[in-house]
Amino acid sequence: MAKNQAALAQKISESLQPAFAGLGLELSQFTVENISLPDELTKVMDQRIGVQMAGNLGSYTQFETAQALGVAAANPGGAAGAGVGVGAGVAMGQAMMGAMSAGAGATGAAAAEKFCTSCGKPMARAAKFCPDCGVQQ
Repeated sequence: MAKNQAALAQKISESLQPAFAGLGLELSQFTVENISLPDELTKVMDQRIGVQMAGNLGSYTQFETAQALGVAAANPGGAAGAGVGVGAGVAMGQAMMGAMSAGAGATGAAAAEKFCTSCGKPMARAAKFCPDCGVQQ
């Protein structure tokens, strides 16, 4: 998004110039300095980038499960801590089973897919350029 800020500023400037002219003013320059995304969208994008950086979804799931176990271990007292521990244990077991079964039969589109480092959209693992944004991978 940052690479398109100048183009966005130009488009905004072009659309605002008639309104300024109607007021007897001239808009000579318009700059977009920052584009802030909602926290929810930023969190989803960060997770997607984390999955892409992990490369192996099974390993990423194991990492996330280990982090959850660390949180549960840090809070051993009370019913909430016990509930988190049980939930984390169940999640870890499911993640391990899923990783083993995925490792045994990872074929087809899921195994041949990766995500663009620029736009985050799925693309073929063998692709050298993103079909959506054209960025070299």
